[in-house]
Amino acid sequence: KLFVAMSVVEELPSVKASDGVTIQVFKLSLNGVTATVCSVGAAIHELMVPNFAEGKAEDIVLGYKSPADLHESKNPPYLCVVVGRVANRIAKGKLTLDETTSFDLATNNGPNHLHGGNEGFSSKVWDAAIVDVPEFQGHPSTKGVKFTLLSDDGDQGYPGKVEVSATYSLAPTSSAAALCLQMEGKLLNDTPSPLALAQHSYFNLGGHDNAKGVLEHKVTMPSEGYTPVDTTLIPTRHVTKLESDPVMDWRKGKIVREALIAFATEKAGLEEQEAIAHVDAPARVGSTMAVTGEKCATPGEPYGFDHNYTIDRENKKELSIAGIVEHSETKRRMVVATDAPGVQLYTANYLDGTNAEISKNGMAYGQWQALCLETQTYPSSVLVDEKEHPEFAKGKCFILRPGGESYTHRVEYRFESM
Repeated sequence: KLFVAMSVVEELPSVKASDGVTIQVFKLSLNGVTATVCSVGAAIHELMVPNFAEGKAEDIVLGYKSPADLHESKNPPYLCVVVGRVANRIAKGKLTLDETTSFDLATNNGPNHLHGGNEGFSSKVWDAAIVDVPEFQGHPSTKGVKFTLLSDDGDQGYPGKVEVSATYSLAPTSSAAALCLQMEGKLLNDTPSPLALAQHSYFNLGGHDNAKGVLEHKVTMPSEGYTPVDTTLIPTRHVTKLESDPVMDWRKGKIVREALIAFATEKAGLEEQEAIAHVDAPARVGSTMAVTGEKCATPGEPYGFDHNYTIDRENKKELSIAGIVEHSETKRRMVVATDAPGVQLYTANYLDGTNAEISKNGMAYGQWQALCLETQTYPSSVLVDEKEHPEFAKGKCFILRPGGESYTHRVEYRFESM
């Protein structure tokens, strides 16, 4: 049993960006886990976790050399930030709240709206303070860092004035600590607004600069269904049971390399030898990225997993396991637990090696260098006909309404030894 129950939280010297913006930086430490978070996008700037095989700690999230680089680059891949006002995609940028009310949002991802638009919550500088964090389901009360953001009516085309917060804290696990994130939101005027936040960290349990990417990671997800998508990654609003689609099924655990080979041959229109050559390539950046074959509906596109999986939340108060990631070489295990109805598994298919000069250690982060487990409501689910799509409606986007409930969403990244 661990004897340290109270994490240490300190504010580090702030960072000044080239445009004069001041970025606050904080460090949370407990049982060998150290998280550095900053006020740009309420981001996890660094996450040091013990290497249980060798004892040293290593940074397991992709990111930038400095919070200033995060801010100045506009962070096109959304590395390690909180995204919103609505995470994931909204089809064709059409936000429809009811049969008579719709809004046009920016289409910043092909024909669709993604992660709140061109200047969503992930690119804003949030207010920040060290706060007391109450106990939660067995975690002791502790200190944490609370980031707060005000978003006006009309911000990025969204209706409603909202205030959101993201509070990070650490809690002890059997062999290290869990990084806990409590996200909340409330409406400040009388105009309803959708709200769906997600933490978009890119994890590599072998270290952010691991030369093998995440190909040797084992991923297990208890989800029994996933939401298939069209050629622009918008859900069809059906839920496919995983026993009928074994390539997408992670319930028994899979090594990412093998899963990508199966995906390539079954979903991406490639021959097995091509798929093996892709995973065995020394790098997948720029022109060497792995892309789909001519038989695929979207030929020539980078491929991999970028799908929403269902989480059964009926009658549950405690958190559900969204996924377990394991790296045998370092004996690190990360258990992702949440109260969200869905989780997006993304294998960093579109990382192309750009921005190496401002990345940590000058790393050219390429395809499959990391994976995201983004806990969320389902993509493009603001208005769902519950009679027509009853299974998909279980994960529909939360709407803040005057006099209605406030928004809450919790995710925990629990680190332990295998």
